[in-house]
Amino acid sequence: MTAITLGSSPIETPFTASAAASVQQRYTSITTIDPLAAIQPQLTLQLISDRLAFNALEDEWTALFARSGRPEQLFQGFGWLWHWCNHFLIPGDRKQSLAVVAGRRNGILVVACPFLVTSAGPLKMLTFMGDPVRQYGDVLVETGAFAAQDVRAAFAFAIETTGVHLVHLRKVRADASIAPVLRDRGAEVTDIQQAPYVAFDGTRDFAAVEQRYPKSARKNRKRQMRRLQEAGPTSFERLQPSIAASNAVGHALGLKRDWLRQRGLLSPAVGDERTEAFFRDCASGRGPATGVEIGLVRSGDDIAAIELAIECKDRVAIHVIAYDPRFEKTGAGALLMEDSIRRACERGHLALDLLAPGAAYKFEWADRTVDVGDFALGLTAAGRFFNRHYLSRVRPAAKTFIENLPANMRRPVSTLLSGLLLIAP
Repeated sequence: MTAITLGSSPIETPFTASAAASVQQRYTSITTIDPLAAIQPQLTLQLISDRLAFNALEDEWTALFARSGRPEQLFQGFGWLWHWCNHFLIPGDRKQSLAVVAGRRNGILVVACPFLVTSAGPLKMLTFMGDPVRQYGDVLVETGAFAAQDVRAAFAFAIETTGVHLVHLRKVRADASIAPVLRDRGAEVTDIQQAPYVAFDGTRDFAAVEQRYPKSARKNRKRQMRRLQEAGPTSFERLQPSIAASNAVGHALGLKRDWLRQRGLLSPAVGDERTEAFFRDCASGRGPATGVEIGLVRSGDDIAAIELAIECKDRVAIHVIAYDPRFEKTGAGALLMEDSIRRACERGHLALDLLAPGAAYKFEWADRTVDVGDFALGLTAAGRFFNRHYLSRVRPAAKTFIENLPANMRRPVSTLLSGLLLIAP
């Protein structure tokens, strides 16, 4: 059965594995026949475009994530998406609408796709919920024999019911649940980055992990620590969701904006006041949990460096890290990073994720990386034209042009092109 939500009233029509295959055939000349289809219990798919209907999924979504969600899917947790809707989903905005696919088998949610339909002029695109605060995009699916087929069916269903011209799914990890489907459908990779991370390989012995780093780097951090301690009493703190943590978010993003401004850089995400409001709410403890916590190092009464981190199952991700320029020579940011790695290791986490893009300072800490790509799939002549000329050519060329400009020119040119060419971080 397929439930297509019109407003808040679902209309149901039969939708079986064979029906999913027929949808697939409309968009590709190659159809994969799955021998499990004949024995698979019926899958019910529903398209949700109503915010209240999305809110009603909380218990089912959270249960699916608890059973089968992977730690690198931290941006697909219900709490993260719920808070995103509060700040970035504008009621009545014709340029964006929810297109969440919920799939159930025997009444149990087994696949959840946090899709969004966005418009660029007359062009309709299928994208992920979560921009600009999301760093990875994926769908949730029940682990088991039917997982791959369920994702294929849900993806085909989303395309069929939304009538989009183009699929543009950004920041998809190479190991994402949806990645094989995009590759099989012939989606083009329009951009690729690396996400560095520190893997602990099951050890809680930070002293052993520390040996991975050059002796000179370890000695330098000891000197930095002595310098920081000379500036005043030094302490490392972790703020769990609270009013204090919410207030600290404003301090962190303020330092980050100053750092970007000094270097002539522009980050629409950091500069967007909704980003700060989003993280403030996540850190406050109000609403569904997101895993956001604040780490900081103090020198006396001053915050020398601060980070916004997200804890999800056996993984910690550092979303934002910033330092007060008054403490730059003490290496306060590096000392906070070392403390975060130590803490994650000793608490038994499997990895500390530094997220994309792969900035040079991240590779000073990380020992592994995973590719993160933007995928585009044109479904109509207009969609293919937009992909071929804008996503694959104009947008990457504009970003490269900005990156190669002198520092004093990057910010004004970035501001201009961000508005004209929709260049997102």
